Amino acid sequence: MSNYPFEIVSLVRKKTFSVEARFSEPENSHPLEIMGSKFSRFVFTIISDGKAVSANIPIELLPDMRSRADYAMARQMTIENHQGTQGNSPAFTTQFRFGALAGKTPAQVLSEDPDGRNKLAGQYNLLQQQLAKYPANQQLMDAITDAFNQDPASLKAKNIQPFSASLLNIGCRPLVRKKRPDGFCPCYEVSACWNSTKTYPVTVTIQRYYAPVITTNTGTLNVQVARKERATAETEQFSMSASDWLYVVRQMEASRNLFEMLHAKEAFNNAVKMDMAARQSYQPQPVPEQHPEELPIMEPQAEAVLPPAEADSELDFAI
Repeated sequence: MSNYPFEIVSLVRKKTFSVEARFSEPENSHPLEIMGSKFSRFVFTIISDGKAVSANIPIELLPDMRSRADYAMARQMTIENHQGTQGNSPAFTTQFRFGALAGKTPAQVLSEDPDGRNKLAGQYNLLQQQLAKYPANQQLMDAITDAFNQDPASLKAKNIQPFSASLLNIGCRPLVRKKRPDGFCPCYEVSACWNSTKTYPVTVTIQRYYAPVITTNTGTLNVQVARKERATAETEQFSMSASDWLYVVRQMEASRNLFEMLHAKEAFNNAVKMDMAARQSYQPQPVPEQHPEELPIMEPQAEAVLPPAEADSELDFAI
């Protein structure tokens, strides 16, 4: 028997990332919603060294997550396809792995930075000095040389810029049902971003901490993040491939669709029953009778007479 029956995704690296589908039916007044948005949610969890941090993802955010994932993947494929058209040119395909230029290719440095040639020359000298100790430096040195040999006029046109994109961003959410006597509540934040320069471009970040929460006169919750407890603050990150993230979104959509299909018949039957009950219980309000003496007296209106020009134009129009 599984200890995690609602789990729909589990990615295991040095850390573990999982997604659970926690759905509920809607309140009786809106059966065709099929899924109750108040309590239905996905739960993201990152486990590291035996400690777990979790965050709720509202079901309503799923369409937005799909659109953002498709947009980021399309841009990622554009970069990869463009790099493929450069053939074996290392200036466009070899990236710096460390330092201020990390994640960039020599071609990007030349096309983006007016001082790029000097920066690359400096990097070349540093790599050359350490070549005996790190033979792999030769690959990047060749890429820098190849960039210097490119036509400067067409270099920028050939280069497609890397990008970063937000896939998910949920600000501070307090769990007021777990408020401590001192007014502090457990809070969480969760985000996912896409960085095309990384081997694992998608990074999910979950933050958990305690912070004071004040209920205003209008009933809204005011989380005082500036006063959060540093001692209870936790931040965990999990990096994954583009394919992993697309699989996560696909599993979330599949579980939602499955829940809706399983409950659709019951929901429609309930909607029909509620509609029939409402019709049968409807009692039209009687219209009060008015006696002749209570009826308003209408003044006779003079008949409107059109001027000859208007009468002619109307006749011509009719013909």
